[in-house]
Amino acid sequence: MDPAGYGRHSRIGPGGPLNRHTIVVRTAARRDIERHYRWLAEQAGFDTADRFLDAVDRTFAVLAENPRIGPRFVSTHARLGSLHKWKVDGFPNLLIFYESRSNGISVARVIHAAQDWWSLTGAAE
Repeated sequence: MDPAGYGRHSRIGPGGPLNRHTIVVRTAARRDIERHYRWLAEQAGFDTADRFLDAVDRTFAVLAENPRIGPRFVSTHARLGSLHKWKVDGFPNLLIFYESRSNGISVARVIHAAQDWWSLTGAAE
């Protein structure tokens, strides 16, 4: 596995087994996932970090099949009005911010609830 664990995310995107539900993971979200993986590996070990990646995969798949399951992220900024948020399965302090699409989701960020996610999503601008 590569250091960020992205080898485990090979099914994300239109070419993998989930091709009926597209999962687009934006650059900022990929960086978020990598940062959380490294932190978990250092603090809790690789087993926990690997469980996190599995949980991200599972949660993304559920969201892609049910894109409107997450509540809308409330913001006065028009560009953020289409964002939904949802917790990573088994990691309730990690929030996924994503847009619903007709054929799946586009993941904008994966942020710890204790972080200033209002600023990180651009809502505080």
